[in-house]
Amino acid sequence: MFSNKKNTMLKRLVLGLLIILPRLGISQCDLSFLPEEIIADSTIFVEGKNYKGYIFPVDYHGFILDKSSNSVWLTKSQIKDIEEIFIEQHNDVLKNDQRVSRELKYKNDVEKQYRNYYRQYLGFKCENGDLCAKILLLNRSGKGRKYSECFDKVMVMGHGEFYEKNQRLFIVNISKSKLILP
Repeated sequence: MFSNKKNTMLKRLVLGLLIILPRLGISQCDLSFLPEEIIADSTIFVEGKNYKGYIFPVDYHGFILDKSSNSVWLTKSQIKDIEEIFIEQHNDVLKNDQRVSRELKYKNDVEKQYRNYYRQYLGFKCENGDLCAKILLLNRSGKGRKYSECFDKVMVMGHGEFYEKNQRLFIVNISKSKLILP
């Protein structure tokens, strides 16, 4: 159990470094200080009509998915399904969640709103055995480019004003075609 607390503390320290170092002028993509297991070396780039992103490999774990989870490779066809579910259910999921601020609850054109948000996809088996995916979205327009240098290597949730305005995390239960706000 002590080991788990150490791992949690290490993860928080690394997350803090990922956020602070770019602001100090050090490249965010210098990942030499990160534990090897949270760096993906074989992501797959995927692009559709209104989205671009990276599928993370089956053996990827780290800040977004712990090692006890059963991760799975997602296919490009599943990514299309995920994107359709995301676009169709986005407004209803946000509207019905009291944790979401009023200005984020409804978008007239969800595809247009998120076209500059690059995606990271990570497939896994839910506790009930359903096929699910975590989708991490980051706005890479303007200032977002400097915050996403290693977007194809590391899945990490950022903290602070930029990330609060420009980053979103969703879960899609692919088996049930359902969008979930974690």
